[in-house]
Amino acid sequence: MAWFSRAMLGGICGALLASIGSALAAPASPAVCSKYLADHPASAAQSTYRRTCVVAVASTYIDAEENSQPPESQLLADDVSRHRIGGPPSFQPGNKAKLLVENSHEVIAAIRNRRWTVEGDEAWILYDGYLKKDPDKIGFYVAERITLDKGLIREILVADITLPK
Repeated sequence: MAWFSRAMLGGICGALLASIGSALAAPASPAVCSKYLADHPASAAQSTYRRTCVVAVASTYIDAEENSQPPESQLLADDVSRHRIGGPPSFQPGNKAKLLVENSHEVIAAIRNRRWTVEGDEAWILYDGYLKKDPDKIGFYVAERITLDKGLIREILVADITLPK
């Protein structure tokens, strides 16, 4: 009879841990994730929840680029730097305000086929961009590294923009 009780207890505990784990794997919002990341610096033990949160915060930039979210929804540090590979970063106070009013992304209709790799506070994304002038055809391919600091996007490194042949 004792083995049955232990097995039942083990099953109940396993189910409880599974439900807690799945709740942690699905963050409530990018804002909640930003707070979580600010309060829990990156460590060698990378949790699924932390990785999901890094992608959620980084996605605020990608969603604004896609025009599916307003620019103000981006979780950017005030001194954020967006620059191309080969150029130095420029962490200047007020850069966030400049990025929010910049309208270079107004030609983008959609960003699809998002592929993420996350390590610590760095998220690499590769994606296909679609332009408003021809929204059914891939207009460009992009690779970017988005680096977070204290739960906010501090650096956006545009590694490559390629046009299809």
